[in-house]
This record gives sequence, structure tokens and C-alpha cells, in this order.
Amino acid sequence: MIVDNDVIHDARVRKEAASLAAHGWRVVLMGISRSGPVPPASEVRDGYTIERINARLLRHQLTNKIGWILRTLETYLRAAWRLRQINARMYHAHDFTGLIICGMAGVRPVIYDSHEIYFERPMQPLTRMLSAPLRRIEKALAQQAVRMIATGDGHAEVFKNTLGIQQAPVIVRNAIDLNQTGAALELPQHYRVLVAHSGWLIGGRHLSELIEAMTHLPDDVGLALVGGGSRRESLLHQAAQLGVEQRVHNIARIVPEEIVPTLAQATVAAVLVQADPSQGLSHHLSLPNKVFEAIAAGLPIITGPSPSVVSLVEQYDIGVICDPQNPQSIADAIQRITQPENLQRYRENVQRARHELTWEAEARKLIALYEEAFAQTRT
Repeated sequence: MIVDNDVIHDARVRKEAASLAAHGWRVVLMGISRSGPVPPASEVRDGYTIERINARLLRHQLTNKIGWILRTLETYLRAAWRLRQINARMYHAHDFTGLIICGMAGVRPVIYDSHEIYFERPMQPLTRMLSAPLRRIEKALAQQAVRMIATGDGHAEVFKNTLGIQQAPVIVRNAIDLNQTGAALELPQHYRVLVAHSGWLIGGRHLSELIEAMTHLPDDVGLALVGGGSRRESLLHQAAQLGVEQRVHNIARIVPEEIVPTLAQATVAAVLVQADPSQGLSHHLSLPNKVFEAIAAGLPIITGPSPSVVSLVEQYDIGVICDPQNPQSIADAIQRITQPENLQRYRENVQRARHELTWEAEARKLIALYEEAFAQTRT
């Protein structure tokens, strides 16, 4: 397996590696670290081996865009060289960047596991400028792959139509492995209602509107932001300006195994995504990890009108749809979902969804795909 991150916070990739290892296959998961603290070059977790390509070239000296490009070239070349050394029976490329590295290495057979529609999302200027030739490279390499994996129906349909692959992608959703949860970090327990948001505190998630919604709610409603990110300080400053800082709480440092037990202390989850084509088709059709985290934690969901999320919420009747750009609409949804008769129904329905939407079920599809791919490459 090859993924363009340091593996530490990539729960999906780690779950896939652990499931394949548990089935008896030897798994090497190769990650890439360009900057910041240098993680271990090698470690063993859950039966699989992690190898990291840590950038050596001006890692701490040149922190601008030029440095990032140079370190990308360095790590990709070293990763490709290492892939050729491993001589695996199967190479699992995570996202377009992993596919590129496998292409650079000239290794086969490859399974292409695309977590997003790479060229249908907000891009840096350089990537946007090169998108046309890079799309052609993705199409050529995807057609050479023995199978493809997508995270949801919407993404799978786009891949089938645009990449010219013969078989539809196998959908492996990022459900939670309930056997791999850790200890809970403490959330405040004195609220009648505690709304929780999990994930990075970055733009595009309507967090400012969520905080402003607190001004439309009584004092016995609190908000927990579970995760850190670039907008942490500005969001806490906004809460102070609005006079709700005593009701907005943040846990900035948390590892994936702690998220679900921590969320389980809340009343409802806020997953404020919406149908926003300006953010790209990938975002528009996405089914975020935080949806499955909320379900695994047993929490009803407040969400925006994003097609994939709405479809799941309505299928299981586990939440309320609001306008995430409107703080009053968010507040009204919180009030509606926490009315006693509604909350009881949603909680019961979430428990049903929790038992159906499991990583165990998704892992079975992953194992079946591998068995089929191995059989295909032997013929």
C-alpha cells in the first residue's frame, strides 16, 4: 500500500491494512512525511508494517511552496524506488498521488483506491494548471489497474463514466471499526443538550455558522468541537465576541481511536455539509468520515443538503436537514431533533444503522475484491 501522508491520522488506510493483515496477507503500508516532526521510519501496528519515506531535502529550512515541490519530488522518487524493491504480489494505490507513485515505479498489478474525485475539488494553482495532462495520466493508469475502489455511489458513478474502466468500482465506505476504539476524552456533562462536531477545524464546514447558532439557543445547550485545525483560534475568538465562549468547548488533540467514544458523550452530531458545486464535484458527492463517526457513537445527525449524506440520513431516518449557511436554521434543527419524542426515535434508528454500517461489513467487500484480483492476475 502507498499513501501520500504520514499514516498517523489516516484511519481508513490503517483499517484497510489491518483487515488485509488479519486475513493472513503480509501488508506493508508506505507513507510519506514532507515536513514537521519526523515520525518513525518503520513500525508495526495491528499485524502490518508501516514504512515511511521521510523527506530529507531542506525539511526544516525551506518551508515555502518551492520547498514543498522539491520535497514532493524527493519523496515520490524514493517511494517509487522502494516499491520496486518490495516486489509485492499486489500494489494498493491510495488516491491519485499513490497511483502516480506506482506509475513512476512501473509496478503491477495495482488496485486503485480513490478516496475522492481528485481533479473535481478546490486545487492549488499549479495543480489546476496541470490538471488536463494529469487527468489523462490518471485515466491511463486507472485503466491498467486490476480493480478500483470508491468510497460512495456518487464517486463510483463518476469514475465509471470518466475513467473508461471496464468494471464499476467496488464501494468500500469508511465505516467505523467498533473493535478498534480507544478511551474517551472527557466532554462536559452539565448540558441538557451537547452538540458535537468532529474533524479538522478548517474552512468549508460552516463552523462559524454553527457557533453563531449558539446565540439562538438556551444556555443549557453546549457545543463541543472535537479536533484541531487552522481555524481553531479564530473560532474560539468568534465565540468570545458573541458571548458564548463558556458554552463552546474544544478538544484539539485526539487520535482516531478516541473519536467515537468521545463523541458518544454528546447528544447530537453536527455534520454541516451542503450541496455546493463551487467546492467541486468531489465535495458535492462526498460522504464524510464524520457521518460514520456520529453513527458509530449513536448520535442523531444535523446536516445540510448534501446528496450522499441526505440519502443516508433519510434511508435510516436518523436526523434533520438544515441550511448550514443560516445560523437560525441550524439552531431550529437542533431544537427540533432534541425534542424528546424525536430524539428517542432518532436514537433508536441510529442504533439500527450502527449495526448495519460497520467496518466489518466493508472489510468483507475489500477481502473479496483482493481474492478476485489475485485470481485474475494468476490467469
